[in-house]
Amino acid sequence: MELIPYADFVFGNEDETLAFGKAMGLEVKDLHEVTTFIAKYEKVGQWPWTVTTTQGKNPVLCSVYNHETSDLHTFTTEVDVIDKENIMDLNGAGDAFVGGFLAQ
Repeated sequence: MELIPYADFVFGNEDETLAFGKAMGLEVKDLHEVTTFIAKYEKVGQWPWTVTTTQGKNPVLCSVYNHETSDLHTFTTEVDVIDKENIMDLNGAGDAFVGGFLAQ
């Protein structure tokens, strides 16, 4: 919790986002609500905070919050679904997603 205010980007999957919301005492009904809650959390630094939650084959949730202006932008991005027979291994899928996200 001490390091989170210094992050510019926070990534999590749906289980991690739900767990964080519950740990913070939120009555979690909607993952986007928790993603936005995290984006509005205390922040140190000048950059807007980008919080992203992946949900497997369901859309990726993203909240971008500028603490200086209180501007909030939330959006979802659809995911290309891959046939199960073409999936070899899910190890590193989250890491690959973050790498691709940051590269863009």
